[in-house]
Amino acid sequence: MQRRWLFTAALAAAIGGCGGPGAAPANNDSGAAPPPANQEAERPQPRSTAAPGSTEAWLTGSWSYGESCETDFAVHYNADGTLSNYEDEGRWTVAGDMVTETITERLTMGEGDGPEKLAKPEVRTYKVTRIDDRHGELLYQGRKIPILRC
Repeated sequence: MQRRWLFTAALAAAIGGCGGPGAAPANNDSGAAPPPANQEAERPQPRSTAAPGSTEAWLTGSWSYGESCETDFAVHYNADGTLSNYEDEGRWTVAGDMVTETITERLTMGEGDGPEKLAKPEVRTYKVTRIDDRHGELLYQGRKIPILRC
């Protein structure tokens, strides 16, 4: 339950304009540094089957909830259909402008720290709007949440 609260808090912080703990000033929207060359070579990168210019192709990558990439409140939409954020892991799909996340694991704190399989997957669906190549907006539970490509 604490993890669900954190996700909700992250979205609330994004809606309220707060970048979250350790957030950089709002005018800092520089991208994250690329991984070291040896790290990239060790892990083959999955290839996306998304059509160029599609919502799926645009959304594939790392996004921050808010105006800065210097935050823990981010989501990583991988080309292979998997996703991860600061606490959840699962899969994602796109149908038109609707994104569906199916969360299958959640990071737990305390005894036995680490990912824990959920007994029943948690499903979230929301509308995504592309503003430009680096900016978008999620409509989640009636609230507009800005997102920034990192």
